[in-house]
Amino acid sequence: MNGGRRDHGHRGGQDQGPAYVVSKQDLTDILDGTDPQKLVRIAEDIAVETLTSEKESERVTTSQIRNIFKTVKSLEAKGTVNTEVISKLVLLKPKLAYAAGRHKVRGMKVLQTVLSDAIDLVFEKTDRFGMFCSFFEAILAYHKARGGK
Repeated sequence: MNGGRRDHGHRGGQDQGPAYVVSKQDLTDILDGTDPQKLVRIAEDIAVETLTSEKESERVTTSQIRNIFKTVKSLEAKGTVNTEVISKLVLLKPKLAYAAGRHKVRGMKVLQTVLSDAIDLVFEKTDRFGMFCSFFEAILAYHKARGGK
């Protein structure tokens, strides 16, 4: 994995294997648009993580990702990044937590962690929202390209 790292600790009291972690600096570089190659590389790595399981039933499905992604696209469609958009984006964090808890697959926990950290960075600096949308879209695209069902 290029740009991320595996964390061999346990998260949330569940042993779902090592988590894939993206550093705050890498996320900042991605969301500030300073390293588009890093965005592509890490988005692909995350997509692979969502599909990493011997059992197909333990892989994140495209529809599970799209369920979250549609909220982001609806916020992006508003055209203006204002307090309402950012508030709704922050409220996506509980939706991610719910999805991770409901599906109980390691890949969903990875997605929750990375996107929640990215949302925090968008909250700090709202002009990062556009790159957040691009990053999420790249994750979804690579997920599908790598065989996501």
